[in-house]
Amino acid sequence: IVSITATAFPESDYMDGSLIDITEQKMVEDSLLQNQHYLSKIQKIAKIGTWDLDIIENQLIWTEETYHIFGVPNGTDVDYQLFIARVHPNDKDWVNENWQAAVAGGLYDVEHRIVVEKQIKWVRQRADIQYDDFGKPVRAIGFVQDITERKEVELRIKESERRFRYMIEKSPLPTVITDIKQDIEFVNDKFTELFGYRKADIPTADLWWQTMYPDIKYRKKVQASWEKAIKKSLESNSDIEMQTWRIITRAKAQKTCEFHMVPLGDFSLIIMNDITERNRMEMDLKQKTHDLGERLKELNCLYGLSKIVEKHNQNLDGILKDAVKLIPPAWQYPEITCSRMVFGDIEHKTGNFKRTPWIQSADIQVPGHAPGIIEVIYLEERSDIDEGPFMKEERLLIDALAERIGTVIEQLHAEAELKQNQVSLKIAQEKAEAANLLKSQFLANMSHDIRTPINAVMGYTNLL
Repeated sequence: IVSITATAFPESDYMDGSLIDITEQKMVEDSLLQNQHYLSKIQKIAKIGTWDLDIIENQLIWTEETYHIFGVPNGTDVDYQLFIARVHPNDKDWVNENWQAAVAGGLYDVEHRIVVEKQIKWVRQRADIQYDDFGKPVRAIGFVQDITERKEVELRIKESERRFRYMIEKSPLPTVITDIKQDIEFVNDKFTELFGYRKADIPTADLWWQTMYPDIKYRKKVQASWEKAIKKSLESNSDIEMQTWRIITRAKAQKTCEFHMVPLGDFSLIIMNDITERNRMEMDLKQKTHDLGERLKELNCLYGLSKIVEKHNQNLDGILKDAVKLIPPAWQYPEITCSRMVFGDIEHKTGNFKRTPWIQSADIQVPGHAPGIIEVIYLEERSDIDEGPFMKEERLLIDALAERIGTVIEQLHAEAELKQNQVSLKIAQEKAEAANLLKSQFLANMSHDIRTPINAVMGYTNLL
């Protein structure tokens, strides 16, 4: 590529000219134009414009993208006043303060709003300020970036975080947030209300463990369980399994809680559910159900005794033989229970009967007879309850059985005595009736014998 320059001489057929090789210059210019094109494209894609401010002359130069960001026609003369006019009214003072601080030697790196055609945009600006030999600011070169999309995302995230934090704060369940080191980042009001601790009381993981799990052995058990659950969750890419543990409150009370851990990046959300009262109610219900079952067994025992009495009628041996079998199922541990009944010379016991130290007994009282006995024996040791390993209800049951059997025996004896009396009475009646018959016969004979001589005398008398 060459550049040709020619000069014609008047009244002459000659020309003076020059030929210059500008290939390299042209290549540099083309490269520069291409770079400017690329820079313009890059700025447009990145939504970044640059600007150059002559602070002394208040002359501001914007690139094409800077004009676009501020919504100003390309090529318009601009200055600091035009720029500040585009800044959102609520941000103007703050931007001015930052600019003055930067001119005085500070850093100019700000994010603020601008108003473009009644639309609000967010921009970030950063500048390098140059000073003369006397320290006076003379020039600033900087960039402006449209960060509206990023800012809107940030604002949405912040709003989401605000709502999330509000929901956590007002959650009816105690909630804790821990950081990457498992230190306590946040506890909500419900946590403090139920357990008494504030964040300042348990700021670190170590204090959390020591305070809420003071028993070292139990603490290690809880920690090992959590480590196992977290490892399993990571290996299977599944949720961390719920844990149920006892904790100690600030008031030194013990509470049972369900723990749900939800990983949130570098943080973890721990939601707790105090099930202390629920457990108590379940235990109460379980105990009441157990007690009801025991009472039902007792009623079945007493009802069974009535059926046995009805079945065997007057047979005391049969009654005691079957009655002794009713006892083991009616006691708390039927699988290790044996029993024995004795009255007079009648004795019956279960097939597994064996004497041990764990015995409960009651006398069978029948007036006019030596006491009998009912014995209930546990073949294995059990924890003491009311009367050794036996419940107070079992004492009431064995006494009721002894009383009922005593009553049955007394009735049997009374019925037998009544029957004997009836037999004796019948015999006496029969003897009386026989005596009356003999008496009648005797009187009849006597009457006949007496009348016969009198009749003879009366006959003689008539003859005379």
